[in-house]
Amino acid sequence: MGWVAFQKERVEGREKHVPWFVGDKTAAYDFAKKHGVQVPHIYRLFDRPVEFRDEDFPDRFVVKPKGLHSTKGVMVLRRLSQGRYFDSMRQMEITESDIRKQQEELYEENRFKGSYKLIVEEKLVGENNEDQIPYDYKLYMFQGENGLTIQYDRNTKPPTGAWFGPNWSELNPLTSLESEWKVLRCGLPTRPRCSDKMLADAAKLSLALPTPFVSVDMYATSRGPVLGELTLAPGGPYYGKQYRFKDHLDNALGAAWERATERLRLRADV
Repeated sequence: MGWVAFQKERVEGREKHVPWFVGDKTAAYDFAKKHGVQVPHIYRLFDRPVEFRDEDFPDRFVVKPKGLHSTKGVMVLRRLSQGRYFDSMRQMEITESDIRKQQEELYEENRFKGSYKLIVEEKLVGENNEDQIPYDYKLYMFQGENGLTIQYDRNTKPPTGAWFGPNWSELNPLTSLESEWKVLRCGLPTRPRCSDKMLADAAKLSLALPTPFVSVDMYATSRGPVLGELTLAPGGPYYGKQYRFKDHLDNALGAAWERATERLRLRADV
């Protein structure tokens, strides 16, 4: 059974005991800190987008809803003047009232209930460039085993992707993926200087979660790897809008899922 088939069972609710709680960004941060993994510093949590005010935050900061994924609602802001910012995610200027309006639209669209918070957190300084968004690395982890790592550079339009095989080995996207390369461009892989620590941190979090698969999304920063989020159902290769796994890669990741499931079973039997 391939990775996509396993993921389909999860998305459709047929997999038991999925630790969905880590989909809450603040819960994921607490979980990571408990296991010694760095997370961004949170400046403020707002209960509703309409409450957002720039309360003397640093000149660079990030705004994002805690319950959404795939960069939805993420704003990477640099203050231009009082109440005016440049959003690096969308490469455009935005005002404080725009932030409230756009985040409120997301709030209503997603019908958030009591768990909602609008997070204001530090803008991380990446290994790539202080003025850029740090490279985002999504490590596909199977109970401590790394099956794939996806690198995203969101400083371009459209964003650029690159891929590594297990443990930072080479992976040729042209022979392992199918894509029209319109929504996502194919770029060159850049192994981060903190790659060994990043992989060790991802393995630690993967082993601490009672699930055969999790994508540990981390940033390569000037202070080492920092957690972005823990994703149990990454949509990119599953829905295929950006790219799809070819059969041999899908099957290899499915086999890793099976091995992880067996390791979890053995641990439960001990």
